[in-house]
Amino acid sequence: MLLVLVYIPTHIYYIYSFIMNKHRYMKEIEYIINGNHISSYDIFKKLKQTYPLLGIWTVYRNLRELVEKWSIMKTLWILEQTLYETAKAPHGHLVCKHSKKIFDISLEQVDFSQLVLPHWFHIEEIHLSFVGVFSEEGKSCIGVSKKVT
Repeated sequence: MLLVLVYIPTHIYYIYSFIMNKHRYMKEIEYIINGNHISSYDIFKKLKQTYPLLGIWTVYRNLRELVEKWSIMKTLWILEQTLYETAKAPHGHLVCKHSKKIFDISLEQVDFSQLVLPHWFHIEEIHLSFVGVFSEEGKSCIGVSKKVT
């Protein structure tokens, strides 16, 4: 048996590893998102601390695949940016425009009985956000729980 050892320069090894492991960050991304509403850039900044060679497009690619696999959900344009969260039952969002905190609300709590849509339109998804101010006698939404039930 002939064993051949080949020296691979470090920079070539890193490039190879980057290409071959382009989807290796999915578990880390799911961990970062778990229970949060977070932007792709914030995910990138957290991963960059551990993986300094990471590129933003790798994060985008991993996010796209996680959304396609229904592991996470893409929440469109809350607070003027796209946010990601853990995939779960259909729900809406309460958004405090002062603190920028986002709280989940079950769609079962929303009365859609008065909603009238054209007969030719069939709902496939609902993205529901209520933007306002949480207040308790003039206080901000500090102390309000993450899930609204």
